[in-house]
Amino acid sequence: PSQGPDFEWVDGDIRINDPSYDVVKPAMASAPNGDLYVAMEDRDDDTIRVYKSTDDGATWSSFLTLYSLGNDNRNPSIAVTEDYVHVTYEVWYSDTNRAVRVYSKPTDGSSGHGAWVVQNVADTPDFICPEICTDSLGYPGETYVYVTYAVRTPYPWYYLVYFSRSEDNGQTFSAPVNVTGGTAYTAWDTKPDIAYGNTADNLFIAFVKPGLTTSSGWVDEVVYVTKSANYGDSWDTPVQLTDDKKSYRPRVSAAHGRNSVVVAYTYEYSLTDEDVKYHYSEDAGSTWTGSYTLANSTDDENSAALSVSDSQGRFHAAYYKDHDIYYRSSDTATPTSWSSAQRINESNYASEGYPRPTIAANPTMPAADEACIAWADYRNTYYDVYFDAAAGGSGDELGDEL
Repeated sequence: PSQGPDFEWVDGDIRINDPSYDVVKPAMASAPNGDLYVAMEDRDDDTIRVYKSTDDGATWSSFLTLYSLGNDNRNPSIAVTEDYVHVTYEVWYSDTNRAVRVYSKPTDGSSGHGAWVVQNVADTPDFICPEICTDSLGYPGETYVYVTYAVRTPYPWYYLVYFSRSEDNGQTFSAPVNVTGGTAYTAWDTKPDIAYGNTADNLFIAFVKPGLTTSSGWVDEVVYVTKSANYGDSWDTPVQLTDDKKSYRPRVSAAHGRNSVVVAYTYEYSLTDEDVKYHYSEDAGSTWTGSYTLANSTDDENSAALSVSDSQGRFHAAYYKDHDIYYRSSDTATPTSWSSAQRINESNYASEGYPRPTIAANPTMPAADEACIAWADYRNTYYDVYFDAAAGGSGDELGDEL
């Protein structure tokens, strides 16, 4: 049976962006003081827009706009500390050349460092999809910034997962290192994800590799996870989590103050039915248990997003289902027991083309109110990014249970 709180949600979705913008692919993060930030991709003018809320998401204002000399900017990811907002994104110089950049701007709104180029990538026609996190909860004032992304190799055109870090609040980044493991012919278009857990200083990267022939036949894609226990100085051999069905779009979240880690992913149950499953570890990634089902029905559920409380608290998960966004949570001590699934958006307009929501925990709110979710929505003339937040309570009045 499900355990933990069944949340209510604020009555009425809140549009974050200016309605004249055509925006998708939101990425959200919270600051220690409870301020919320959402980065998004503007499809019309090829910029990355960042919005800020200082009132728990009730209102939003423009905080930062990133552009690169007329080049396209895509796929933002965001991390926030007490002092800085860090945004990583990919820049398209041409149809085959990309770059991973990180822009770091003080939370007080003063001038940022400029965009550091983590790596220029030639002969990569597909998305790099960088992701970013920090370790500010573990060591305030000594924050490292961590980035992971995928790079295509020359023929036969597989993808490798790379990692880089900054020790100076995003002003410079280390030379990228390949953390994929195995032979050169490894990952496809992986869309990796990264998370930090301050117990034992662990970093985790989840990604996808090609499958192997199993008793069930050939598996197209399988989920792997790798760990570093020394801030990214070295990485363990990646651990394979899935093998029986095609699994992709992994997300990883690590608890703060506990050794619990969750990796959620889209699971292709059949050609017409996707589900969301997960593996978890209770010993900081030394061993993994799964797979468990987070969401399944005759409809497609996919594109999970994960977040975690700043305290020992809760894992928060959101996912797409048939033009809606759903939410569940679990205590970090028992990540097999999740609250009832609840619909978040008020209308059936969550984008099928950009299905992944983004989720963050507001650290100034109690557990029943801390979950915050944003998603791409097409109820208006253009794509917009909408926001909703938990409002405590039993969940009986707002949010439709499965």
